Amino acid sequence: MIQSYSAVGTANYRAAYAIGTLTNQPAVTTYTYQCPPTWYSNTTNVLGGATTDGKCKKLSAKPLTITPWPLPGTPISSYGFTWYDEVWAYGTAANGGAAIATPHVTPASCHF
Repeated sequence: MIQSYSAVGTANYRAAYAIGTLTNQPAVTTYTYQCPPTWYSNTTNVLGGATTDGKCKKLSAKPLTITPWPLPGTPISSYGFTWYDEVWAYGTAANGGAAIATPHVTPASCHF
Protein backbone atom coordinates (compact mmCIF):
# COMPACT_ATOMS: atom_id res chain seq x y z
CA MET A 1 0.00 0.00 0.00
CA ILE A 2 1.28 3.45 -0.89
CA GLN A 3 1.27 5.94 1.97
CA SER A 4 -0.02 9.39 0.97
CA TYR A 5 0.08 12.64 2.90
CA SER A 6 -2.06 15.73 2.68
CA ALA A 7 -2.36 19.15 4.25
CA VAL A 8 -5.03 21.81 4.10
CA GLY A 9 -3.80 25.37 3.79
CA THR A 10 -0.84 25.83 6.17
CA ALA A 11 -1.69 22.91 8.48
CA ASN A 12 0.79 20.16 9.14
CA TYR A 13 0.87 17.19 6.78
CA ARG A 14 -0.89 14.07 8.02
CA ALA A 15 -1.36 10.56 6.67
CA ALA A 16 -4.22 10.07 4.21
CA TYR A 17 -6.25 6.93 4.74
CA ALA A 18 -7.28 4.54 1.98
CA ILE A 19 -10.95 4.83 1.10
CA GLY A 20 -11.17 1.73 -1.09
CA THR A 21 -10.63 0.63 -4.64
CA LEU A 22 -12.12 2.72 -7.42
CA THR A 23 -14.43 0.73 -9.69
CA ASN A 24 -15.26 2.39 -13.00
CA GLN A 25 -17.49 0.52 -15.45
CA PRO A 26 -18.70 2.19 -18.66
CA ALA A 27 -22.33 1.92 -19.75
CA VAL A 28 -23.05 -1.19 -21.84
CA THR A 29 -25.79 -1.35 -24.47
CA THR A 30 -27.14 -4.71 -25.65
CA TYR A 31 -30.04 -5.40 -28.00
CA THR A 32 -32.87 -7.89 -28.26
CA TYR A 33 -34.51 -8.48 -31.64
CA GLN A 34 -38.20 -9.21 -32.27
CA CYS A 35 -39.69 -10.19 -35.63
CA PRO A 36 -42.81 -8.45 -37.00
CA PRO A 37 -46.05 -10.38 -36.27
CA THR A 38 -46.28 -11.98 -39.75
CA TRP A 39 -42.61 -13.05 -39.91
CA TYR A 40 -40.94 -16.07 -38.31
CA SER A 41 -37.92 -15.87 -36.06
CA ASN A 42 -34.94 -17.40 -37.84
CA THR A 43 -33.65 -18.97 -34.62
CA THR A 44 -36.84 -20.18 -32.91
CA ASN A 45 -39.20 -20.53 -35.90
CA VAL A 46 -41.90 -18.73 -33.89
CA LEU A 47 -44.24 -16.33 -35.69
CA GLY A 48 -43.41 -12.83 -34.43
CA GLY A 49 -40.84 -14.30 -32.07
CA ALA A 50 -37.54 -13.13 -30.68
CA THR A 51 -34.50 -13.88 -32.80
CA THR A 52 -30.95 -14.14 -31.49
CA ASP A 53 -29.30 -13.73 -34.92
CA GLY A 54 -31.34 -10.62 -35.85
CA LYS A 55 -32.99 -12.36 -38.83
CA CYS A 56 -36.64 -12.93 -39.62
CA LYS A 57 -37.98 -15.13 -42.43
CA LYS A 58 -41.15 -15.72 -44.43
CA LEU A 59 -42.22 -18.36 -46.94
CA SER A 60 -41.79 -16.88 -50.41
CA ALA A 61 -42.52 -19.71 -52.84
CA LYS A 62 -43.76 -23.29 -52.72
CA PRO A 63 -43.57 -25.86 -54.24
CA LEU A 64 -40.40 -26.12 -56.26
CA THR A 65 -41.45 -28.44 -59.06
CA ILE A 66 -38.08 -29.41 -60.51
CA THR A 67 -36.31 -32.20 -58.67
CA PRO A 68 -33.95 -32.91 -57.13
CA TRP A 69 -34.46 -29.99 -54.77
CA PRO A 70 -31.47 -28.07 -53.42
CA LEU A 71 -30.24 -29.20 -50.03
CA PRO A 72 -32.19 -27.65 -47.13
CA GLY A 73 -30.59 -24.37 -46.09
CA THR A 74 -29.01 -23.63 -49.48
CA PRO A 75 -28.43 -19.84 -49.53
CA ILE A 76 -29.99 -17.76 -52.30
CA SER A 77 -27.61 -14.80 -52.33
CA SER A 78 -28.74 -12.31 -49.64
CA TYR A 79 -32.41 -13.00 -50.49
CA GLY A 80 -32.95 -16.09 -48.37
CA PHE A 81 -32.60 -19.86 -48.59
CA THR A 82 -34.25 -23.08 -49.74
CA TRP A 83 -35.95 -25.60 -47.47
CA TYR A 84 -36.83 -28.81 -49.32
CA ASP A 85 -39.42 -27.68 -51.92
CA GLU A 86 -39.73 -24.13 -50.47
CA VAL A 87 -37.99 -20.78 -50.89
CA TRP A 88 -37.80 -18.59 -47.79
CA ALA A 89 -36.99 -14.87 -47.81
CA TYR A 90 -35.09 -13.03 -45.10
CA GLY A 91 -36.73 -9.89 -43.74
CA THR A 92 -35.37 -6.47 -44.64
CA ALA A 93 -36.56 -2.92 -44.13
CA ALA A 94 -37.59 -2.89 -47.81
CA ASN A 95 -39.91 -5.93 -47.53
CA GLY A 96 -41.25 -5.14 -44.04
CA GLY A 97 -39.60 -8.08 -42.31
CA ALA A 98 -36.64 -6.47 -40.56
CA ALA A 99 -36.24 -7.44 -36.91
CA ILE A 100 -37.09 -4.69 -34.43
CA ALA A 101 -34.13 -3.92 -32.19
CA THR A 102 -34.79 -2.93 -28.58
CA PRO A 103 -31.79 -1.47 -26.71
CA HIS A 104 -31.10 -2.41 -23.09
CA VAL A 105 -28.63 -0.17 -21.27
CA THR A 106 -26.68 -1.19 -18.19
CA PRO A 107 -25.78 2.20 -16.70
CA ALA A 108 -22.25 3.30 -16.05
CA SER A 109 -20.93 2.79 -12.54
CA CYS A 110 -18.17 4.67 -10.77
CA HIS A 111 -17.70 4.08 -7.04
CA PHE A 112 -15.31 3.05 -4.29
